[in-house]
Amino acid sequence: MNETIKVLSSFGVFINEVGNDIAQKAFEVAIGYIKKNPNLGLSVEYTLVEGNRTDSKGLLESICTTYAANLQENKKPHVIFDTTKTGVSSETVKSLSAALGIPTISASYGQDGDLRQWRELSEKKKAYLLQVNPPADLLTEVVRSIVIYMNITNAAILYDNSFVVDHKYKALLQNIPTRHVITAVAANKQAISEQITKLRNLDINNYFILGKIESVKLVLESAKKEYFERNFAWHAITEAKQDLTAAIENATVMFIRPSPDGKSKDRLGTMRTTYNLKYEPEIESAFYFDLAVRTFLSVKQILQVGAWPPNMKYLTCDEFDGTNSPEHTIDLKSYFVESTELPTYAPFEFGKGNVPFNGYSFMKFEADINAVTIRGGASVSTKLLGTWTAGLNNELKIAAIEEMRNMTADIVYRVYTVVQPPFIIRDESAPKGFRGYCIDLIDAIAEIVKFDYEIKEVEDQKFGSMNEKGEWNGVVRKLIDKQADIGLGSMSVMAERETVIDFTVPYYDLVGITIMMVLPSSPSSLFKFLTVLETNVWLCILAAYFFTRLVAATWWLFGFIIIASYTANLAAFLTVSRLDTPIESLDDLAKQYKVLYAPINGSSAMTYFERMADIERRFYEIWKDMSLNDSLSPVERSKLAVWDYPVSDKYTKMWQAMREAGLPNTLEEAVARVRNSTNSAGFAFLGDATDIRYQVLTSCDLQMVGEEFSRKPYALAVQQGSPLKDQFNNAILQLLNKRQLEKFKERWWKKDDISAKCEKPEDQSDGISIQNIGGVFIVIFVGIGMACITLAFEFWYYKLRKTPKIVSNDEYNKFSKSGDMATMKNNISFGSGGLIDPPGNNLKSRHPPANNFRARF
Repeated sequence: MNETIKVLSSFGVFINEVGNDIAQKAFEVAIGYIKKNPNLGLSVEYTLVEGNRTDSKGLLESICTTYAANLQENKKPHVIFDTTKTGVSSETVKSLSAALGIPTISASYGQDGDLRQWRELSEKKKAYLLQVNPPADLLTEVVRSIVIYMNITNAAILYDNSFVVDHKYKALLQNIPTRHVITAVAANKQAISEQITKLRNLDINNYFILGKIESVKLVLESAKKEYFERNFAWHAITEAKQDLTAAIENATVMFIRPSPDGKSKDRLGTMRTTYNLKYEPEIESAFYFDLAVRTFLSVKQILQVGAWPPNMKYLTCDEFDGTNSPEHTIDLKSYFVESTELPTYAPFEFGKGNVPFNGYSFMKFEADINAVTIRGGASVSTKLLGTWTAGLNNELKIAAIEEMRNMTADIVYRVYTVVQPPFIIRDESAPKGFRGYCIDLIDAIAEIVKFDYEIKEVEDQKFGSMNEKGEWNGVVRKLIDKQADIGLGSMSVMAERETVIDFTVPYYDLVGITIMMVLPSSPSSLFKFLTVLETNVWLCILAAYFFTRLVAATWWLFGFIIIASYTANLAAFLTVSRLDTPIESLDDLAKQYKVLYAPINGSSAMTYFERMADIERRFYEIWKDMSLNDSLSPVERSKLAVWDYPVSDKYTKMWQAMREAGLPNTLEEAVARVRNSTNSAGFAFLGDATDIRYQVLTSCDLQMVGEEFSRKPYALAVQQGSPLKDQFNNAILQLLNKRQLEKFKERWWKKDDISAKCEKPEDQSDGISIQNIGGVFIVIFVGIGMACITLAFEFWYYKLRKTPKIVSNDEYNKFSKSGDMATMKNNISFGSGGLIDPPGNNLKSRHPPANNFRARF
């Protein structure tokens, strides 16, 4: 014999907001489920009130009208089933239920304190005004768990209308040192692309997408290709059960979605097939279904055991005056918690003990964490990384630790620089394509702060200056436009730059502007001594030399005077080059007109001179206005009447001279102009002392002139408000304490392979060098050579000439008689001493008395 089941009647008011269709459909399925299962012993009637989420007045009027009509029809509601999400619609329901004392089960979003109208409930009202968080409200918390586990320092959280995070802006990542932006997904693909670009310009490279699978796909397809490189990380969080695909070329996305409890899968399948619980997302549909069934079964239990207050007082909205709110003794919470109805998706967990019920009660589901690789628009692999159990502050359960680490966005900062040795030197063989002092510095900072970087050279080769329109160029422009994270190089800290960007603590001593000029050198010539006298003088000396072969007696006096005059003039000539007044300061440069001078166009040195000239002009205008002020008394005006303007106009004149000389555009151009300097057209370069010091260090023909002025420190530049400033400050101070910065200086300013091998100043003497007097020795050698040639010629001449032969008178007479006088003249000669044989005649010399010989020619 079957036991007769007593069926109890329950009446409720179902309040929903426009757009929450899944809650309404799941509620209707729950009512159908209760009706189709007589063993539950419950009959449910309800009235529906639906309101706009932003129209609190209209919703309140609808609720009050419906409630009053129900009371007139003696349909006193046992419970309000509230599925409004957040905002004024939710607060309207909470305010009314608390004021009129109507038991309410709410599925609104929010944690402890987010429901403003239920913040200060009495203990009695806490027993029948209950809130259970929907799954979408809990699934958002996985972002917090991921950020903590992966130590993410920046994040952008994009959500669509399937997630409500209005109340999460402050609480989601509270007490976590993570810069983050929470914003709704833009309306279309173009707007989403611009939205992501703006977020990237805020130095964000970790993106969380909360929404439907369609929204996730749209966001991924809207992002630029470069946003899927190793320095970016993408996380897709959805309640949908579909797989993730997107029309992107190559990306790996962390994909998180809930899965039903293993014990509940059979019941979920039955609800889908038997009771048509097929609405998506599946978890939301199951949540509202279970919540509605549990609500009315709890009311049934209260009625069944007789715990419902008899003659319960109901007030209408018009009867409530703000002080007559009833407080009932209905313990709806206990019966709601103890309900034995099986869950359809996952079991519920409720706040117990010291943990409040409202804000800490929810469906305790699990979500799978997968790594989905997409190539060519299709999902090619899915790797399970771990799971996450719904809750507030629940940790991730990671199964694949190494793969999970690979899902982290590498911290890669964008660095822009200007090539200026030895701070920045382009070197294609170097790991980053550059080397130098600043590369060593940023590498050392990266070791401390733990990041990687990519470095590029700014297109205009400028650190940054502001034009008359207030527009910046160079590295500063990159930082302002969020195209760079770090400005690296010999960048001076300047007040106007600090209005638009931030600087770290200085990493280099105060550096000023100084002067670079070509190193003066006296031209050397082996025949320099010949230039002491003019050409006509030398010609006269040469002529006098030949004539005094003839007049040897006067040559001594003439030579003595010439030598004395030459010696005195030569000494003066060799000394005159040392008497030139050198340029030793900025004032010396300003006072002369022979040497042109200028800084690099757009450099900090140019800005210095331009502004100093402008200040002088402003001071002059102020003085002029004061001296011509008619409102002053004659005595006061006379005090300002001076013949000379009391403030110098040095910089005004220098700035004018610089513009007339033409400003070089690059350091290379400036150095070339200095090297091409001549005595008639010199050029001096004014620039940062470190640049000039390095040029002098690596060259033997350049020199640094004068003391430094307008000294400023060098520092790293970051975007205004960037957290990198504090991180880099700590790192630089650590390097300073370890004396690491001094080691960098030693490496790049005192290396033997960098320094040019030049003649040291102390090796030079005041004596005449061989280069200047060596021509005298050449003259001697030439004279010796000419003497040797002359001697050889004379020797040849006298050796080959035929000499006469001396014969006796008898032989002479013999030749005379024979008529062969020609032969005799050709073979013999006569002398007073005897007969001389010509060569080869073998004649014997005879020495007769002198009177026996005759000499004939």
